[in-house]
Amino acid sequence: MPIVRKLVTRMFGRFPVTTLNPDEVVALGVAVQAGLAMDDVALDEIVMTDVCPYTLGINTSQQLSGPGGAFVDGFYLPIIERNTVVPASRSKDVYTVRDGQPKLGIDVYQGEARLVKENIPLGKFVIDMPPGMPAGGAGANVRFTYDVNGLLEVEATVHGTNIKGSIVIEEHSGVLSNDEIRERLDALASLKLHPREDVRNAALMARGNRLFEEALGPARMQISRALAQFESILGRQEPHEIATAREQFQSWLDSFESSPLIDA
Repeated sequence: MPIVRKLVTRMFGRFPVTTLNPDEVVALGVAVQAGLAMDDVALDEIVMTDVCPYTLGINTSQQLSGPGGAFVDGFYLPIIERNTVVPASRSKDVYTVRDGQPKLGIDVYQGEARLVKENIPLGKFVIDMPPGMPAGGAGANVRFTYDVNGLLEVEATVHGTNIKGSIVIEEHSGVLSNDEIRERLDALASLKLHPREDVRNAALMARGNRLFEEALGPARMQISRALAQFESILGRQEPHEIATAREQFQSWLDSFESSPLIDA
C-alpha cells in the first residue's frame, strides 16, 4: 500500500524495494510446485535450483573524475550476483590505489546497495602486498565460492606471488565442525577453475586463434568478432551460459572451416 511505503521511507530514510509483488510471488511458487507434483507436461523443462539470495561482494575505492582525482573508499564491488545458481565460484581482480601500499584489505559485504555502508558486513581480512610497487602496480584476485548450505569462502591471491589470504563465513555460525567445513570446501574446489582455464574452452580458443592466423581479409574480422564474443561470455563466469556459447561457437567454427571464406 502506498501509505505503508511512505511510512517505511520516513522511518528508515530509504525507499523500500517494491519491484516484486509478494502475493504474486507466493502464488506463482505454489502453482509451480503443484504442477510439478502433478507431473504436468507444461513443466517438463522446469528444474528447481538453489540460488544465492543476495549479492555478495567487497568494499573498493573509486577515483573521482578530473585531473589528480583522489580515491574515495566505500563503493560496493559485486562478485557473486543475487539469483546466481549455487554452488558457484566467481572472481574479480582488484589493485592498490597508493604508491608503496603495504597491505590490501578485503572487506566482505552482502546486499544490493551501491555503497557498502548500506549493505551488511560479513567479515574481513588483510593480505600483504609486494613492497615498493606504484599505485595499480600490484593487485590480487579475489574469489568467492558459495555453496547450497550458505557456506561462503573468500580467497585473495596476490598477482604473481604465493601470498594468499582467506576467510570462511557460515550462514549459521557454529553449526558445522571444522572437518565438515573443510569437506564442503574441498567439494567446491573444482568450481574455482576459471572458465578460460577449462580444457574445452581453451581448446576452442586455440582453434579460433589458429584460424585467425591462417585467414586473410574479411575472414579474419569474422573470426576476431566470434572470439571476442566467446571471451566476453567466459568472463561472465556463468556455467549454463558458457555451455550454450561453447556449443554455438564450436558449431560456428565447424561451419567456418568448411567455408571457402577461410581462403579469402
